[in-house]
Amino acid sequence: EAFQKALAEGRSYGEAQALSRAAEAQPLTKALAPGIEWADEEFTAMTRAIEEFDFGRGLRPDFTRQRARGSFLKLVSHEPLQENEILTLERIYGKDFSDAIRKMSVKEEVTGHRVWRLAQDIWLLPKALRSAYDVSNPLRQSIMLAPSHPKEWLSGLKPMFQAFAKEKYAQAAYRGLLSDPEELRVVLEKGTRSVSFGKIIEDTEMLLDPRLTMAAADPKYIGRLAERIPGVRMSNRAFVTFTNEVRGKSFKIIVKALAKGHPEAITPEYLQGLANYLQRAGGIGTLPRGAATTVLRLVEWSPFYRVSSAQAFATVLNVKQPYVAKQAARDMALFLGTGTALLAAAKYTGVADVEVNPLSTDFGKMKIGNTHINIWGTGQVTARAMARAITGAMKTEGGDIVGLKRQETIGRYFQSGFGPEISILYDAWRGQNYAGYEVAPNMATFKREILERTLPLSMLDVYDAMKEY
Repeated sequence: EAFQKALAEGRSYGEAQALSRAAEAQPLTKALAPGIEWADEEFTAMTRAIEEFDFGRGLRPDFTRQRARGSFLKLVSHEPLQENEILTLERIYGKDFSDAIRKMSVKEEVTGHRVWRLAQDIWLLPKALRSAYDVSNPLRQSIMLAPSHPKEWLSGLKPMFQAFAKEKYAQAAYRGLLSDPEELRVVLEKGTRSVSFGKIIEDTEMLLDPRLTMAAADPKYIGRLAERIPGVRMSNRAFVTFTNEVRGKSFKIIVKALAKGHPEAITPEYLQGLANYLQRAGGIGTLPRGAATTVLRLVEWSPFYRVSSAQAFATVLNVKQPYVAKQAARDMALFLGTGTALLAAAKYTGVADVEVNPLSTDFGKMKIGNTHINIWGTGQVTARAMARAITGAMKTEGGDIVGLKRQETIGRYFQSGFGPEISILYDAWRGQNYAGYEVAPNMATFKREILERTLPLSMLDVYDAMKEY
C-alpha cells in the first residue's frame, strides 16, 4: 500500500496520506495547514489506533481507514470537520471524543461562518415546520420501488413507525443493516473476496445515518434550530429508517439473485452502481457540489427529490453497467404498469376521475371530489412541463386549450418547487400564488398564506379534508 510504503521511507503521516490519495487518483483538495502541536507520543498513539482498528474486509482496500486518516489530519490541522467525518472518528476513539470535537468546533468557528449558518437555519425554519410529524415517505419518495419490491417496502413500515416514536429504534435498524454477516463473493482485479453484506452496504455509502440531522443528502441544510421544533426530528428518523430499510433490503435481494446466475458480474463497480440507482429510485437524486447546488437547497423545497425520478429513469440508458440498467428497466416498467393499471381501474369503475391530457395540471392524477391524488411523484410535474414546453400550450381547469409561452412554462416549473421561504416573496411580487389566488396586503391573504406556509403538510391535509366534508 502506498501509505505504508511512504511511512517506511520516513515520510510524515500527513505526507503518507497525501501520497496514498494521489496513488488512488484522489488528491487532497488543499495542502495541510500547520495545525496544532501534538506531543509525539500522543500523535503516535492516535494514528496507531487508526491503523490497528478493525474496519473489516471491504470492497476496496482500507476505504474506511483512508477516510479516518483524512478526518484525523483535518482535525489536527484545524480544518472544519463534517458530521460524517466526526462519526468516523467516533468509531475509533469513542463518543466522548466526538462530543469534544463538536464542542471545540462550535467554540473555534469563525464569527462570519457562525452568522451565515444561523442565517441559513432561520431561513429554513418554515420548511422544517411543514415537514414536522410527516411519515409520507412510503407513498412519496419511495413509491417508485414499491411495485418491484413489495415485500421490502411493506417490511419497512413497522421500523419506520417505531423510529418515529423513539430514536433507539432508528439506531437499531441502522446498525442491523450494517452488521449483516451474510457474505458475498466479490470479483476484484486480482481474484475474489468474501465480503459481508453489512460491509458492502457501508462501503457503497447507500444508507443515511440517523445520527445526522437531516434525512437527505447533506444534513446541515435542514438547520440545527429546526431539530428543536416538536415533530421535526421524529419525521427525520422515520424518513431515514424507511429509506434505509427499503434500499438496503432491496439491494441484497437484487444482488443475491444476480450472483446465482452471473457471479462474474458481482464487482465493486456493479455494487456501487446499483447502490447509486437505488438511492435515486428511492427519492434522493444527485447534484454536483458547488454554489449553484447550495442556492438550490435554500430556494427549492427538495432539489434532490426533484431530480431523482428523472435520474432513476435515465439509468435505463446506462450502457456501461448493463445489469444495473436491466434492473432499472424492470423497476420502471413495473412502476409505470402498476400506476397505469391503478388509474384505469379508478377511472372505469367510477371511483375517481382521471385526467389523461399531459397539458393539464391534473395529468395522471386521480380526482375524488376536491381531493387530487398524484401517484407519480415529481415525474408527473416534469412530464407535464415537458409537454407544455414542446407544444406551447396548456389545458385550463375549464377544459380549454390555450397558448402558453415556453419561458412561462419553465418559470412555473421552478415555481412549483419553491420552498415556503422563497415562494411567499415570489408570489407577493407576482400578485398571485401558484394556485392562482390573489396575494395582496389584506387579512384574507394573511390568514390563507400563514396556514399554507407554516402548518405541517400532514396537518394541512387533515385541515383541507375537514373543510371539504
